[in-house]
Amino acid sequence: MFYSDLLPTGSTDINYAHKEILFLLEEACRYYDLSRKHLTFYVSHEQITSVRTDVWYDTGGVKIPCFYGVYVLSSEDGAHMLVDNVICKIYPGALYLWESGKRITYSHKDIAMLGFNVVPKAMIKNQDMDLWTEL
Repeated sequence: MFYSDLLPTGSTDINYAHKEILFLLEEACRYYDLSRKHLTFYVSHEQITSVRTDVWYDTGGVKIPCFYGVYVLSSEDGAHMLVDNVICKIYPGALYLWESGKRITYSHKDIAMLGFNVVPKAMIKNQDMDLWTEL
């Protein structure tokens, strides 16, 4: 899992988040030995206004080279999530990126986030390209 500690606490600037997603993607590509010269990645997002705490979420995808992440906009104090049993603190400005297919649970329901998918262009060839932005 990749985490941005470069975001100032409380920052919810979407342009800054976009740059940080790109930064985390570069780290992930180095870690998984993926060539950025040969892969063009795209991002799509969804607004998440609350989550359930009594179920687990599967972020879908086919693992590497697909990624999923969240950008936290607001949360309750002390909120956290478990990503395959790894505890991740949730607070405004936090940004996480991980390999798709992980099991996610949340400690608190009142969390506002942008959930985002990052995938190579070849994986979205039959989808509506208006929903995707090149990274």
